[in-house]
Amino acid sequence: MITMCTWNLQHLSPPSRGDHKTYTLAYRNQQRHRARNEITIEALKYILKYTGVDILVLQEVNSLDEKLVNCIQSTVYSLGYWFHYGPQMGTGSTMYTGTKISSQSEFYPIIFKRNIFCSKGELLHPPKTNVESFHAMSLRPSRKSELTEREWVFHRPLVLYDIYMNVNNRLMQGRYNFLLAVIHTSPGREDVTSPAAVTMVRRKAIGQKKWIIAGDWYLQPDEKVSIQQGKMTWDKALEVLHATRLAPNEKTNFSHNTGKSGMGGSKVADYFVCHEDIGGKASVVPAPSKLQKGANLLSLHNKNSTEVGREWFDSGLSDHIPVFAALFW
Repeated sequence: MITMCTWNLQHLSPPSRGDHKTYTLAYRNQQRHRARNEITIEALKYILKYTGVDILVLQEVNSLDEKLVNCIQSTVYSLGYWFHYGPQMGTGSTMYTGTKISSQSEFYPIIFKRNIFCSKGELLHPPKTNVESFHAMSLRPSRKSELTEREWVFHRPLVLYDIYMNVNNRLMQGRYNFLLAVIHTSPGREDVTSPAAVTMVRRKAIGQKKWIIAGDWYLQPDEKVSIQQGKMTWDKALEVLHATRLAPNEKTNFSHNTGKSGMGGSKVADYFVCHEDIGGKASVVPAPSKLQKGANLLSLHNKNSTEVGREWFDSGLSDHIPVFAALFW
């Protein structure tokens, strides 16, 4: 068994530089930014310490400097983990247009136990033929942006890590050598990007390795997506693509599409899509006051989805709740 968490940090970055005069707006913003980062790192420490996960993946780390990297690295190292921030990319692509689509840049870092070997990380863009196979040209552009259909699938690349777990049991050696992709879809375009992501990772695995895609998907099981075989529900598409979805019962993110904040407009947005032979169970990570050391996360499901994650939203750290999963094959 391997355990993982995924968490969207909602724009983690270093505070602005410069010596600002006390009581100025710039100074107060800088201090608030610094305090938020410190609390976020404490939250990461809490997740690692009280869940003991093998791997934690992050999204929306917009920028990093040496000080912030060293702070995260020293914090996780003291708990027996490595921190690897992977490649940085813009959320847009210049492959066809020659111009940048979006100004947002991101890292999708990975934090992993020191008995795990991890590659540097590879940016994964779908090829042109993949766009055509997913009927991207037949879809309408998003009402929220000027993206053309051809640019949709390139809007946010994946980051792909090659994972190898070093285990003492000789019978298990090599069993947990797999591909791990981190995804951050954009609400309003995920009906094309999500199936394309699954196909890309499957092609990288070439039938020889298991694979897992972790992150925020937004897509719900009954929502329609487009794949080569036509339009169908997301759950049916995953079956066609030889994949399985491991998601918590609890809602993990308020909906950007409805414009509502808090739990009222929330949905299950953060989960794991895996090779069809991978089984397991997922749950949100309860906020610190709800979790005691050694607690069984998978026994803490709350089907009403209003209390387990409530304090994560109230903290103001992120509009996403961290999600835990135990996976086996």
